[in-house]
Amino acid sequence: VTLSDTPSEWYIYNNNNGSDATLLDIAPKVGSAAITDGTIASWNFFGGYAAGKAVGYWDANDDNSAWRLYDPKALVKSSVEALAAVDPSAAATANNAIDAASDETGYAAALKAFRQALDGHQVRFANTGRGAKNYLTLSTAFTAGATETVNAEDVFVLNYHADNDNFSLQHAVTGRNLGNVPNWNQAIPSTTSDATRYDLQSNDKNNTISLRNVSINADKNYLHLASDKVNVVRWEAGSGDANNASTWTIENADDIDDSALLAAAQRRFALLPTPGDLGEQLGERTFTDEVDGLVEKLNNNEALTLEEYQQLLSAHADNRFYELNMPKKGMFFKIKSNDGTRYVTANGATDGAAWQLKTTTDSTDEGTIFGYDGSHLVSLSTGRAVYLKGDSKAKLADYNETNFDTVEFGTTPDNKYAVYVKQ
Repeated sequence: VTLSDTPSEWYIYNNNNGSDATLLDIAPKVGSAAITDGTIASWNFFGGYAAGKAVGYWDANDDNSAWRLYDPKALVKSSVEALAAVDPSAAATANNAIDAASDETGYAAALKAFRQALDGHQVRFANTGRGAKNYLTLSTAFTAGATETVNAEDVFVLNYHADNDNFSLQHAVTGRNLGNVPNWNQAIPSTTSDATRYDLQSNDKNNTISLRNVSINADKNYLHLASDKVNVVRWEAGSGDANNASTWTIENADDIDDSALLAAAQRRFALLPTPGDLGEQLGERTFTDEVDGLVEKLNNNEALTLEEYQQLLSAHADNRFYELNMPKKGMFFKIKSNDGTRYVTANGATDGAAWQLKTTTDSTDEGTIFGYDGSHLVSLSTGRAVYLKGDSKAKLADYNETNFDTVEFGTTPDNKYAVYVKQ
């Protein structure tokens, strides 16, 4: 379908090939050719109805070929009514402004002012698509989840952003925001960043909304209550019907005060697992600098604020709570493979083998012991340093080599050591 200065005539039919009588089909006025075999070709959002998708023709149906005609004023009022429970006074002000406006620009300005007035309010998002009433929450894995229990854990803060007239959705207990939707039918992550934005999109039906992730331009980027009634995943938009699992209603939760949020944060923190490898030795973990001071306060029975508990919770969620103890100058140790079955050894690293390091399963091999002088890794059995040359593999340096390479240590995503030989 293309735009033209030449007027075109169109037929608008009741939904010709679908089950929803409230939907319409839009077809070209070409006489009897518009209807063939009881069906019509209707305007169709090719490839779904996300922003930027083209409009073409396809068989009439309930999905991408189905349309509704809207009164712009009524549509804007519907958006206000869907969110009115958050702030009824602001909703009344918005409706008065809409009534006073004379065009769509005025309607849009009134709606934007209303959405801005919702900034900072605490809310709950409810879903009845799986029978019982479930509320959006953040799971113990810090991903979007659902619960039938009404408490502080299902409270979110609406943070309005004027740059795109949308919201970041911040979990009130943890302080974490819902992140961008991942792949289809996968759980929604959380993040400390508020850069991810959601539109509280009116379904224009039953005062319901769809929660649309607008930070990514894709279709099917809505929050949906999974069939297990535990996880909230990426799915299609809501229909507005009570039995639709992508349909949500919003409730005010400003009555949940900071003391209730603090108590919930304390309970959540108390449930965090403690690793079995805490200690000061190599291969063991200690607290990171980010949390060490807060943990010390807890150990001294000092009270933490809600914000401090949120800092601890996010450090755990993002794997920043513990860190491996790094080798220190003067230490001797062995280097094992990631699966723990083999050791790096200098045994067999000879002139004929270009001094290249080997691996072994023999834990008693003296060649597996290396010393760290603060900058270099030195083989105990040979006294030679580990180094690289050009694109060579890790090897032992010649005795007359003076330009040794430095060695640095880090961690892998699965909390194992990484050893970097740097030229």
